[in-house]
Amino acid sequence: MGQNINESYYKKPDDDLIKEIADKIPLPYIKELGYYGITEEGEILEILSYIFGKELKRRKNTGDWFTLSDEENRVIYAEVAKDGAYPLGSWMVYKYEDDRFPKKWTKLILSNGEFTTKEYREDGDVHSTTYGDIEKIPTRITESVDKDRHKRYLDKILKYMMKYTNIDYEKEKVHFFYGDSFRFETLTYGNYTIPYWPLINYCKSQFGLTDDEADELYYVYRSFIESEIKKNIKWD
Repeated sequence: MGQNINESYYKKPDDDLIKEIADKIPLPYIKELGYYGITEEGEILEILSYIFGKELKRRKNTGDWFTLSDEENRVIYAEVAKDGAYPLGSWMVYKYEDDRFPKKWTKLILSNGEFTTKEYREDGDVHSTTYGDIEKIPTRITESVDKDRHKRYLDKILKYMMKYTNIDYEKEKVHFFYGDSFRFETLTYGNYTIPYWPLINYCKSQFGLTDDEADELYYVYRSFIESEIKKNIKWD
């Protein structure tokens, strides 16, 4: 299908960090963006517009679904953004491959591992519907970045991790962040640990970090926590 004239005028964002995040996140996009602390609708729309290469808008009154459509009012992407009838993070990507009926989707990729294809009669009615295995959506390739952008990216992840780290000096507990789960440790200097491999594996799978990047982030995170504890506790 030829490029729509409005799509040709789509202006990609100038923010290198937005581009870098868009090149890293896997599906489901909105849930993954939450790990970066990106929850504002405007920022989500900007990043997903960049991913799909066209300016998208949110369709309202779609229940639990965060549904995006293009300038032709075609649904392009939909994801469950809050708890409801479907599991949080369920997603669908729509494709349109029939020039005769450009507003009718011909392929719908689902998060449950299937895709649906519709064939249309000349009058536009559905002739048949088929199901199959999910298409292999290529993993987004992380482009090489200069040192400044590299630092900004890791700093943003670190900021998110620290947001969900709590040091309770009264109860002598540290609420560590590593993935979707948390862990308490007794605040005894030199006798508490931040689990290494759970955090490393989480950073690699969720943020697209390399082994070296995840290792670097782990030690910076640990250093931040140790520094905070030393500043606020006088050890006997």
